[in-house]
Amino acid sequence: MELEDLEDMIYKENINLIDSYLEDTAGAYVHYDDIDIIMYDPSKIHSSNKRKEIFSEELGHYFCDATYKFNSDPAFINKQEYRAKKWSFLKLIPYNNLKSAISNGINTLYSLADYFDVTYEYMHNAVIFYTEKYGTIY
Repeated sequence: MELEDLEDMIYKENINLIDSYLEDTAGAYVHYDDIDIIMYDPSKIHSSNKRKEIFSEELGHYFCDATYKFNSDPAFINKQEYRAKKWSFLKLIPYNNLKSAISNGINTLYSLADYFDVTYEYMHNAVIFYTEKYGTIY
């Protein structure tokens, strides 16, 4: 999935997209009074693939209703963050596409990150997610 696809999804879902300074994060999803907002801090996003990852995770919060209040229990926050990240991994790096890439010789984290147009860190986390879910990937 490309950044433009995510931006189209944001538009079609009538989610407001706002660039603003954010203290501790590069992106945030807010639902308030029937208004949906994805906020992102452009000063913390230095590439289009990072922007894609942030938009995807925030859309994961939206589509999975993975929201929480700032004073929520940390265990609940972690659960909601996991749900959003899972949605993001499934969209940006579908498991069958990952298996196919690996079987076609794209088998280092750096080359997989390039292939899927994501950061090394995101690719690393996606591989951990899929390995925990399915076992060895090949």
